[in-house]
Amino acid sequence: MFRDEQKKTKKRKKAQKATLSFALDDEGDEQDSSANGTGSNSPAPGSGADEDGKPMKKPKLGKNPAVDTSFLPDREREDVERKEREELRQEWLKKQEELKNEDIEITYSYWDGSGHRKSVVVRDHLTARENAISLSCPV
Repeated sequence: MFRDEQKKTKKRKKAQKATLSFALDDEGDEQDSSANGTGSNSPAPGSGADEDGKPMKKPKLGKNPAVDTSFLPDREREDVERKEREELRQEWLKKQEELKNEDIEITYSYWDGSGHRKSVVVRDHLTARENAISLSCPV
């Protein structure tokens, strides 16, 4: 029977050590007396209730503005990137269209006993066949 009592007291001590207390130092005397069984009817520390018996509200943790969150997904940042990509895409397509419509001069020469050097102005985006048709050359 003596061992049972010792086990119970050990369990009580462990339970008291396991609970966290964020009470002020002046309340420490009251905690010690309540641990001995002599104390007021105030709620136990860490029970989540204040002196009136009402549950205490836990303060919400705020965001730390100093933390780098650039690696986290962000809808606004993705929208900005998407718009920027679309603008760059439109700019690229416009430049490609300008390059296609650009006229280029092709200089060619052939030898049939004497040198012939000629030049032809054609559109850049046309194939050789389309160029030959536009120049009315036999294909």
